[in-house]
Amino acid sequence: MPEEMKQAQAAAAAAAPAAAASKPVQAVPLAAANGNASRDEATSKSTDQQAGSASAATASAARESAAREPVKPIIYPTKEAAKEAFKELLSDFAVPAEASWDNAMRLIIHDPRYGALKAMGEKKSAFNEYCTARRAAEREEARRRQVAAKEGFMLLLEETAELEVGDSFDRAAKLLNHDGRWKDLESDALRRELFRDHMDVLKRKQAEEARRKKDAAVVAFKELLVKANLKATSQWRKVSAKLQDEEAYELLDRMTRLEVFQAHIRELEEQEKQQREKEKEAKRRKERQNRDKFRQLLQKHRDEGIIAVRLRWKEYTPHIEDTEEYQAVVKNTTGSRPRELFDDLIIELEEEYDKARPLMKEALKESGWTATPDSTYLSFVEALDSQVAKAAEDEKGAGDDAADAAEPAEKSEGANSKLASIRDSHKRTYFEELVGRAKKKAAEADKERKKNIERFVSFVKNAEGLYSSTTWEEFQDAFEKEEEFIAVGPETAKQLFDEHIEKLKAKEKSKGDDDDDKSKKKRRSSRHDDDDHKKSKRHRRDRSRDRSRDKSRDKSKERSRGHSRDHRSRRDMDED
Repeated sequence: MPEEMKQAQAAAAAAAPAAAASKPVQAVPLAAANGNASRDEATSKSTDQQAGSASAATASAARESAAREPVKPIIYPTKEAAKEAFKELLSDFAVPAEASWDNAMRLIIHDPRYGALKAMGEKKSAFNEYCTARRAAEREEARRRQVAAKEGFMLLLEETAELEVGDSFDRAAKLLNHDGRWKDLESDALRRELFRDHMDVLKRKQAEEARRKKDAAVVAFKELLVKANLKATSQWRKVSAKLQDEEAYELLDRMTRLEVFQAHIRELEEQEKQQREKEKEAKRRKERQNRDKFRQLLQKHRDEGIIAVRLRWKEYTPHIEDTEEYQAVVKNTTGSRPRELFDDLIIELEEEYDKARPLMKEALKESGWTATPDSTYLSFVEALDSQVAKAAEDEKGAGDDAADAAEPAEKSEGANSKLASIRDSHKRTYFEELVGRAKKKAAEADKERKKNIERFVSFVKNAEGLYSSTTWEEFQDAFEKEEEFIAVGPETAKQLFDEHIEKLKAKEKSKGDDDDDKSKKKRRSSRHDDDDHKKSKRHRRDRSRDRSRDKSRDKSKERSRGHSRDHRSRRDMDED
């Protein structure tokens, strides 16, 4: 076995120079991939023809070498190694990818590596794999050559400064057909296509350069307008006349200058608008702060008791008209006025008072305190405080039973806390309301009493049969059922009656007893008065009897009408 290995190594060493001589020279690959399929196939066919001629020469050299040296078999350690040696044999003889098996076999049959694979099927399979790989490599090589030719052609166009936008392909051909890079690209259609692409690139570059220059000129003109310190109301006619000698002005056309100017004016207008908005917002913020400070002043006066629920704006104005907070809000041009802020606070106080009033009313009712015209605020407050203290003691005593009566305890505690938290101004307002109501009621009662007294005095003056000798009992018996008597009551009636009798007696006494005639007249008058008095008593008794008879008569009539209605009702029932 070692002997066979040595023979194989010797045969391989002998075949190596021939194989190396038979390898074709490879072209330098270029990195690009822009060719289309049709051009690749044309290039591939040309390459295959060249490879075919090279393979023929290589095969001839291999046959001559094989004829000179005897064929010695080579043994390979593995099947894969033998297969690779067979493919290397095909590669060394540069067997074309389009060659048939028979033609290939004629080229390589005399090489010792031909026997690396024993079976014919294995050899053909390795041959097919070689052909497939060879075709792929040839196509890749053709593609690289095509890409290199394209890149060289485009580089040639870029290096030619004489070519400008708008030049024709024919002019380019006259200028460049002597260059090898022009000839490397064999397809005239492809050259025209790449030339059009180059022209498009030049157009884009030219447009981009023009746009860049225009943008730079626009920026320069904008800076010129900024330096001119224009206003939003500036007119283009005057501005253009002022700037027409500037370089930045001349770099732009008329329409572009106008557009840039209008855009600049719009920016100035927007800046002025934003500035106005900022000033307006700052003013609104300042006025809102003024209102907040005035609200704080109102709340302070509310807590101090200066502002109560019934306070009027006219009454409150003297307290604040000299304060900074009030003066600041007066100067505001937007938002609520001082009177409106005051009214808002009064509305809040009214809502608080409406909730506190029933609590104070219930507490006063439980304490037994009643308002009178002479009631004091101290007694009012003591009555409320006593209820608060009482409620606190009840809550403390009911602490052990809180688990059994949790909800009532919570309600009681809530009412107690609300009563204790009532503002002093609300207490003062409610006290004044109650006392004012009591005073009003007392005044009305006093007014009514005076009217009743006046009516009674008038009644006494005009009463018939009333003399200085009339006693109170006689007067009471005669007039106690009269409205005037009932309205003033017995005590006041007796007092007024006594005053009237005293006046009558004073009048009689003032007349005197100057002479006998007057005395006689007086006696006669006295007797006459006595008679009249007796007549008056009889008259009053008769009038009382008449009233009784009238009442009896009215009652009898009413009974008779009732009997008549009953009779008619029974008759109607009988008829039914």
